[in-house]
Amino acid sequence: MKLFGKEEVNTGRQMFIDLAKVIAIVFMVADHTWMYGGTELHDTWGLILDGVLGGPLAAPVFMTCMGIGVTYSHRSDAKSMMQRGLRLLMAGYILNLIRFLGSATASLCKDKVINLSDIAWQLTLVDILPFAGMAFLLLALLRYLKASTITTVLVGLVMSVIGSFVRQVNTGCLAVDILLSPIIGVSTETVYSSFPLANWFIFVALGIAAGKMIRCSVNLDILFAWLTPFSAVIFLGLSIWMIKEEIGLYSGNEDYFYHMTTFDSLGVCLPAILLMLGFCHFGGKLLQGSSAELVRRTSVDLNRIYLIHWVIIVWIVYLILYSILGWQLSSPMRFLISLVILLISTWLARHKPFSDIKL
Repeated sequence: MKLFGKEEVNTGRQMFIDLAKVIAIVFMVADHTWMYGGTELHDTWGLILDGVLGGPLAAPVFMTCMGIGVTYSHRSDAKSMMQRGLRLLMAGYILNLIRFLGSATASLCKDKVINLSDIAWQLTLVDILPFAGMAFLLLALLRYLKASTITTVLVGLVMSVIGSFVRQVNTGCLAVDILLSPIIGVSTETVYSSFPLANWFIFVALGIAAGKMIRCSVNLDILFAWLTPFSAVIFLGLSIWMIKEEIGLYSGNEDYFYHMTTFDSLGVCLPAILLMLGFCHFGGKLLQGSSAELVRRTSVDLNRIYLIHWVIIVWIVYLILYSILGWQLSSPMRFLISLVILLISTWLARHKPFSDIKL
């Protein structure tokens, strides 16, 4: 049974990759709405959403698809990737500023004092966009050095191992912590790395390797027929055990997710990613016509949707609904609000001035 050939056969746009990215953004929007809706994440729905759907099945999937996208991009030379990396970095820190202004306004409405720690923490937060910017800058360097796919994966693996041990860093110097935070897992009262390059670049590297394999796969149906159930057993089995034992990225300590170890990345998240891709491969076959175009267009607009949804969550959900009006939202209401935010963000991403944002 031959699964791969020497010639590239899957060179067109892959619906299942678009669908995986769309599902990931749905989970992220729901999780972020939950987080900023003034609700603890310790009830059943919160734990499922934040720990599983918004955890291994969200950001790791998104970043792996980003790597796959590099193999399909017509602008994957070193210069283009460097330029994109700088744009993503800039967008990430502008988003930090916008979120800080919303959170600061909410604090003032509740007569809270805004101190230097709050300002530094929110302005320097290494979220997905700053990580993506750093990842593209590293890819630009690797492309400039003509690094092979195997070398790129090895770089990601070495960085992951280093990140497994060098995490939750606090040097005691604000400037040093800020400089280190995009690269390693810094965790202090003033600086925090949600997605440090060392811990998360492995997903981009694996995505590039996966993209190369997908392009040469002569039968994706058989490939995913094998991978999907196998990945499901590993992911679900390990997740249930780790949740029960409260270890690793399921320990309840957010640092252990954001600064995850190589075991968490390869043992838990990689099977989750393969499960998602397999589900989307077979599920995507059911999408035709307008539904397929909706998924494709949403995937294209994903970065803009990500930017917009955060602005709505911080300024509308957190500032107005929670901080000013004091609304206590039920679980169904939070899910409904997250859906509305997703729809509004998707619509706005297609219209000016937001459609002019190029990331």
